Amino acid sequence: MNQETPSYHFPEGIPAFEEHKQFRLTRDPNLDPLLFLSSESEPALRFVCIQVRFLVSGYGYDLDEAGASLLGVPPGNYTAVDENLGCMAIISVGAEGPSTANLLAPVIINFGNGLGLQAVQAGSSWSHVHPIELPEAQRCS
Repeated sequence: MNQETPSYHFPEGIPAFEEHKQFRLTRDPNLDPLLFLSSESEPALRFVCIQVRFLVSGYGYDLDEAGASLLGVPPGNYTAVDENLGCMAIISVGAEGPSTANLLAPVIINFGNGLGLQAVQAGSSWSHVHPIELPEAQRCS
């Protein structure tokens, strides 16, 4: 079944892909909890993401004046479990070595107004190569 998904506008694009402003967030139930953030102008440009709440308990991020204004929310600290803002990490899948999640620059989507950005957390202790740990039962042998 092909389900129509909402389109999200990223006024600044995503770093290194600034020319791409419209994205769709899709999922494949067979690959839960992974999500796919796909450019509308170039569907082959697709980021594999995961909601940060599945990776780290108690994860918080800051939105400065510029980022908050872009999303239409007050500046301040938010949590990955906020109902109105989606907080996702882009995943890098390495050919050799573990897959990692970018917790230093989460992708934030305001579901209320359809605006998004990648919010770099300057001065944060989070890493852009946070290892993804799979429970023992889910590991391939």
